[in-house]
Amino acid sequence: MKFEYNKHIKLTLKQTLKWLIRMGDYEAMFLKQMDRIHNLETIEGLKPEKQKKMAEESNKYLIKLIAIIGDKLNIHSKMHLENKMFKNCHNIMKKRKR
Repeated sequence: MKFEYNKHIKLTLKQTLKWLIRMGDYEAMFLKQMDRIHNLETIEGLKPEKQKKMAEESNKYLIKLIAIIGDKLNIHSKMHLENKMFKNCHNIMKKRKR
């Protein structure tokens, strides 16, 4: 979330990640990814359109950053995290195509 002229402005995932990359805040990016993995695992309460959007966003922006962030933070299980997010995204998108 960003403040501009005393108003809250909600950033998209893409905007948030670009801002965190510019700041070099890999810890915050990692937390964002872990939060998204949790959200994907508990997504059933959302409307199907929202589920699909979240899965597509995650697939497009977050999965490719896991390896980079994992390297920067010396996280040895980054492949496990990448596979877990990909599997969650794939399952959600596959379910929504039916």
